[in-house]
Amino acid sequence: MTGLVWHLPPVDRLDHPDGALLLYEHRLVSVSVLGAAVLDRATTPVAPTDLAAPLAAEFGEPAHGSIGDALEGVVAELVRAGVLEWLR
Repeated sequence: MTGLVWHLPPVDRLDHPDGALLLYEHRLVSVSVLGAAVLDRATTPVAPTDLAAPLAAEFGEPAHGSIGDALEGVVAELVRAGVLEWLR
């Protein structure tokens, strides 16, 4: 993962114990607690590698694989959902 990502701001956001609901102009997106934590840390452009340590401190290390691999999957899913964008 190279480059910076940032959270595309929703029109509204509702946080709940299982994550967050993000309201955009024409869609509603549900994200997990981990996804919401990534978005909270990407309100300004940030390198995904810089998210690894704070997320590992908050959630612990993944049971299988590395934090980098897990984070790569989360970032990719948030980009696919249209709530996170790569700035290259």
